[in-house]
Parts: sequence; C-alpha cells; structure tokens
Amino acid sequence: MSSPSDSQGSENNSRPLLVMIGFLVFIITIFLFVILVLKPNQNTAGTATARSRNLPQEHIEELDPNITAVFNLSEESRLFDELFDELVYSENPDVNRIGDFVRNFRDFASSYPERNNSRQVGLTSYDTTDISFDRQRDFLASSVIALIGSIERKKKVFITIPVTYPVDKDLARIASGFGMRDHPILEQRRMHNGIDIAAPVGTEVRATASGKVIRTEEVPGYGRSCLIEHKFGYQTLYGHMVRIIVAENKWVEKGEVIGYLGNTGLSVAPHVHYEVRKNGRPLNPSYFIFENLSAEEYREVILLGSKTNEILSF
Repeated sequence: MSSPSDSQGSENNSRPLLVMIGFLVFIITIFLFVILVLKPNQNTAGTATARSRNLPQEHIEELDPNITAVFNLSEESRLFDELFDELVYSENPDVNRIGDFVRNFRDFASSYPERNNSRQVGLTSYDTTDISFDRQRDFLASSVIALIGSIERKKKVFITIPVTYPVDKDLARIASGFGMRDHPILEQRRMHNGIDIAAPVGTEVRATASGKVIRTEEVPGYGRSCLIEHKFGYQTLYGHMVRIIVAENKWVEKGEVIGYLGNTGLSVAPHVHYEVRKNGRPLNPSYFIFENLSAEEYREVILLGSKTNEILSF
C-alpha cells in the first residue's frame, strides 16, 4: 500500500510530460494548418509557372524590332560620321570612301516611324521579370528616337556641301569629264577643271548646295557664269548659261534656280560647265554627285565624269 508521499511524487513526474505532449500537439496543428489552409492553389501556381516559362520568348519577339532598329541606325550613323570626315577634313575626298557610303546607305531613319516613349514603367508590379522587360523596352525605344534625331541632324550637312546634280538628273547627260583633254576650239591640250553636262537650252540650273553668290559675270571662256561659296571651303561654278537670275552677294538655298542652261562663251553645244572646288583647288565634280542615286547610278556618274566622250567647251 503506497503512502501519500509516493502519490505526490508520481504527480510531480507526470506534469513535464504533459507539457511536452501539449507543445508537440500545438506544433503539429500549426504545421497541418500551413499545409492545408495556406497551400497555393495548384492551378494558379501552374499558370504562373507556365507564364514565367513563356515570358522570355515573348519578350524577345517584342524587343526584336527595336533591337534591329538600333543596330541599323547605329550603322547608318557610323556611315554618316565617316562620310562627314571625308568631305570636311580631307583636302581631296576619296571617291572609294564616298562610294562606300552610297553602297551601304539605306536611309533607315526615314523608314522607322516616330516612337512614343511617354509610357511609365510599372515599378510597383510584383513580377520582377516584367519590370526588367519594361525598362529594356523603354530604353530601346529611347535609343531609336535618339539615333533618328542624330541622323536627321547629320543629313543637314548635305545642305551646305555640293552632293547632287546642278540640273534635273533625268535631263542631264555627262558629255565630258574632268582631266586633261584637247580643247575643241583652241586645239591645245588643256586641263578641264569640271564636267560638261548636256541638256536642252533653257533647262533650269540649280545651286547644288546652299551658299553665297560670290560672282556672276560673262567672260570669253565660261560665258555667263556663276560662282557660289559654300561651307567647309567648297565652291561651285556654273558656266555657259544663257541667263543668270541671281545677283552677287545673294544667299541661295540648295536647289534654288540660279539660271538657265545655254551655249555662251567658248562652247560648241548647249551644256552647263560644272566645277567643284575645295579651298581653291578643283576636284572631280562627279565624285560629289551621289545624293538620291543608287550604287549603280553613282558608278555610272564616276565613269562618265572621268573620261571624255564629247568635247563641248574648254
């Protein structure tokens, strides 16, 4: 038979065991609650997983046009920079480097529409992949706009440098090129400092670049002629016109009519004698006739501008 003291000892020993059992039940209850109540819906989780897996390809497809645009426009900008260096800083611009521009230029800046970059990136979005994608898309769109603006500014250099025909190219025919040749009237071998472009009498003669009219005069050799000064040391001369309609010291814009083609001076047929000079030195004008020409057309201009087919003037 147990005494009262033995009963009290057994009660004291069982109390910590009960506390431990209660604590374990509590932990198990919380664990089951987390699994059963807070477990994400499998359909929702599956959709999110599938979306995350598909997003990169969707992003690439959406970004690809702008990536291509940035590449094309960067290359076009580089072409402009190289051409600018050749035309502005070289005393004798290289026809091969100019030809590289003509062959590779595609005018991408005009083919891409203006892009709206006012969209704000949703930085409160939960999906960090979306945040990164939005930033990439907006950055590329901004780059396209910046490159287009840069190229359009670079195109303006061609307003003040002569890079086109002085007459309508559909009427123009280069009859005699730049270089040494036999004079048709004086019967002497002389340097021909320009090219002779044949066209009907009265054809409009236009300034090939914006500039200031330095001289208009009628002389025995050039006949009625006009000399225009442009930027970067360039000058252009137009000879044998039947009529000049601009005055000395007048500023003329590129493409403005300065006179009409004729047969004045030492000339044997209607044409305009066209010269391009840089810092007073005559250059082959055919090198500078490339605006709005294809690579094939430019090669033809170079070919005709470097040989003598017909001798029309001095």
